[in-house]
Amino acid sequence: MIIKELLEENKKKCLERAEKLPEISAAQAPAESTCPVKWCHDMVVAARAEACGKSVMCRDGLWQLQLMLEGIMNGQSNSEDLEVMKETLVAMKTVGCPNTQKVAELVLASLEANAAEWDKHVRRRMCSSLNCFYSLYIDPAVCKGNGACLKNCPAGAVVGGEGMISVIKDDSQLKNEAFIACCPAGAIKKYGGPVKPRTPADPVPVGSFGAEGGAAAAGGGRRRRRG
Repeated sequence: MIIKELLEENKKKCLERAEKLPEISAAQAPAESTCPVKWCHDMVVAARAEACGKSVMCRDGLWQLQLMLEGIMNGQSNSEDLEVMKETLVAMKTVGCPNTQKVAELVLASLEANAAEWDKHVRRRMCSSLNCFYSLYIDPAVCKGNGACLKNCPAGAVVGGEGMISVIKDDSQLKNEAFIACCPAGAIKKYGGPVKPRTPADPVPVGSFGAEGGAAAAGGGRRRRRG
């Protein structure tokens, strides 16, 4: 009798947790600036924090799902991994508790409604909203040479000086919102894809890059050969 009461109490709490999760429509149509993969990842992390962990799917299923999503966001997954994740989601939806079932429904709804974006992540390692795959650069037209970026990065990651346009040399440890926001002028920006925005190769005085002869002097552009 006691065990039955405990099971009923746990089921009630799982239902309450499921009710706190977003509606299916939120997974199907995230905001334009929101990456559907990251949205699902953040939702799964939040669900894990509230989960009872008393069933296999509630404990191991959510953990495995989080790892799979992180693999996609980090460019470590392929199409086969995506299919494995779908199979896991179907299992969670079938035998999981109400909380894990709702999580599975949300991710499956996102996969169906945002198929092109999920495919872009897996096949092309690209993210339309620049939340997962991106690089950083300092916009030479915006940089004021205040040096804030130099004070908020590891040694050598950014080079520059007072009154100089700073240049990012290594962004591997800089990809976080705190670093992007450290520039009061908003000169630190994201870009995706293989083409990097035009910037000087090395620091140059503020306002000189892009001026006549400035790009050549800075080494920031290539001259087209005349045939």
